Amino acid sequence: MKIRYKATGKDIILSIIFIGVAIANIISYVNQSGLTNVGGGIEQTILIMLSFVTLVDIASYANWSILVPDFFEFLKEKKYLKDVQLYVEAYIKEDINFLQDFSQERIGFIMSQLGITKSQLDEIRLELIKMRCIPLKNLDDAKEKIKSLATSGYPIIIDQDTIDSSKICYHKVQYYINTMDIMFVPDYASELSAILSFLVAEKMADLSKIDKLIIPHDSNFLLGVEVGKKLGKSVVKMRYEKGKIETEKIWDGNLGITDSVIIIHDVLVSGDQIKDTINKIPESCTILGFFCLIVRKEWNGKEVLRKKEIPCYEVLEIDDEDIRDLRKKYRNNKGF
Repeated sequence: MKIRYKATGKDIILSIIFIGVAIANIISYVNQSGLTNVGGGIEQTILIMLSFVTLVDIASYANWSILVPDFFEFLKEKKYLKDVQLYVEAYIKEDINFLQDFSQERIGFIMSQLGITKSQLDEIRLELIKMRCIPLKNLDDAKEKIKSLATSGYPIIIDQDTIDSSKICYHKVQYYINTMDIMFVPDYASELSAILSFLVAEKMADLSKIDKLIIPHDSNFLLGVEVGKKLGKSVVKMRYEKGKIETEKIWDGNLGITDSVIIIHDVLVSGDQIKDTINKIPESCTILGFFCLIVRKEWNGKEVLRKKEIPCYEVLEIDDEDIRDLRKKYRNNKGF
């Protein structure tokens, strides 16, 4: 669908200035050289046009928005999107060739470990390619990356209405966001940990104040480890049961009694396991904040943190209705 562009006030003002300069140049040239050498005036006007385009291009890269017409940014964005589309198509083509050349035995082994079919694996790879095409310059970009996951199928978003109710372990939501299995796919592990690391860096003014990253029990341990690698911080995993060697050691890793820590999580729902984690952290430690990819709006997980006076930072807040809307919009765009 083509978008019809409507000129803005800045477009009109800058266009009038440019046209005025061009006309003034032609008039000046004619006054000096007469009508017999109009070609020279046209050449000068063309040079002015090229200079104007160059100036606008430089101003755009330098973020001098006052000198850049809005239509120039519109056309630039349009060209960028077209280039991205071409790159994605080329990437998908190469990726499919790679899958075809890859050892069928090894593919079968990997899929059997993840419990997915080949068609589901292809879908995951294509969703990952689309996810990579979204830049990560600010939290809005991070939010769009997470939203793109909501349009994906198993094993990322599991519609529990399609599962035998007698086999379901988790009844709190219809759509279960499964970030565990995809952490065993290196590319997804890299993307998700990059997003969560970006959130921490954006919200923490000084990363040097963080001594340790705390991962709650039954949380996404692999995600926490990858975030720790990216931030250069040690990771401590809380235990639900007693310690293996010392009964009072209720975490795995080295946690100092005066450490300043942040809690890393994937999806915040009721907040029960987070409350348990907070209660197990020594009171002499300082909890700087709680960071997660997603907060489920249907539940009061954030309220638990508010009562504990711990700052809560998330990339995206979402509920079942939001997921349904995103998936419906995705299907409509695909023409399903």
